[in-house]
Amino acid sequence: MLAHISRAPLQSHPMIPLLQVSSAAIVCERFGADLDLGLSTESAIDSLEESLLSRIAETASRNYVPKLYGQGYTQFQLTRGLLGLSL
Repeated sequence: MLAHISRAPLQSHPMIPLLQVSSAAIVCERFGADLDLGLSTESAIDSLEESLLSRIAETASRNYVPKLYGQGYTQFQLTRGLLGLSL
């Protein structure tokens, strides 16, 4: 799972890796230690795409463990937020 964080990090899932990224400067400043990737809005789209795909590939190959998962901050339900959808 991949979540863009606009307020605060979400709980991770114990069986499904949850990568948390943000492009909001205040979120990156406040929660940078808990985010898996901070994105700069001034970066080129190709650079952002490469960063995201690289982190996803590292996670899928088990070379990277999402930060909050590694800290044990997990629950069995992924928070979808106010307007989240289940498919």
